[in-house]
Amino acid sequence: MNSHSNDGREVMPDQVPKRRFYIAEYSDTLRPFGDWKWLNLSEIRQPRGMPMTTKTLTPYSKIPISSGLPILNGKPRIAVGLKSKPPFDAYKSGSYKFISERAKRFLEEIDAEAFEFLEADTETAGGKRIESYWLAAVKRIVVEFDEENSEFVRIPPGGPDGDLPNPNFRVIYNFQAPDLSPSIHAFFLSRFSVKGMIWDDVLVDAWIANGLTGLDFTPLQEPSDEEFAQSERWPGQYLVYWHRKRGLLK
Repeated sequence: MNSHSNDGREVMPDQVPKRRFYIAEYSDTLRPFGDWKWLNLSEIRQPRGMPMTTKTLTPYSKIPISSGLPILNGKPRIAVGLKSKPPFDAYKSGSYKFISERAKRFLEEIDAEAFEFLEADTETAGGKRIESYWLAAVKRIVVEFDEENSEFVRIPPGGPDGDLPNPNFRVIYNFQAPDLSPSIHAFFLSRFSVKGMIWDDVLVDAWIANGLTGLDFTPLQEPSDEEFAQSERWPGQYLVYWHRKRGLLK
């Protein structure tokens, strides 16, 4: 079946652009140190571990994969923008990740089924109350992708799931998933050890176009020149891999 371009022209299947995917990571390099803090974490966190709201069983593990929001014993209270004005739209401390109200509205508009949110009482410097930030998490898990046409580094077999298939991946350089529904824009890949959020180009392009801040995006396919110009923000293995691909490192 043929598709059509925005101006109504017919586009043959081999001319349809491939989707692009990115690791979406909360940036530690953009914001000043100490720009946000918890106000009540010790009061509301679970005494042991970090249980999460969503469990997904896959063919590749004996135990379900946890995703979604951390389960807390109360409403979060945080302070943001303690040094930067205005505050960033995304903050992270370990597994706790917060986003602004406008970022929440944006994510819900594009892919509401991927995310879970919990409102946090929010203030800024001097104890001034401001519009709520939200504890945010991706709950959707994707298990299968096009391994034949993707590039990755496997983790050696072993561990408690030794009698199960063990195609887990330490690094994925070129991620292809042509069968993934176009309505899916954000997810975790169940067998990806990094456990970074994966966003598609629709979500990434819209985040940038709307001027939202606090996230970095590492391409999971050959980067464009514009993306490569931001490569200092990528994890080290991606930086080295794509510099070598371009002949900039031996």
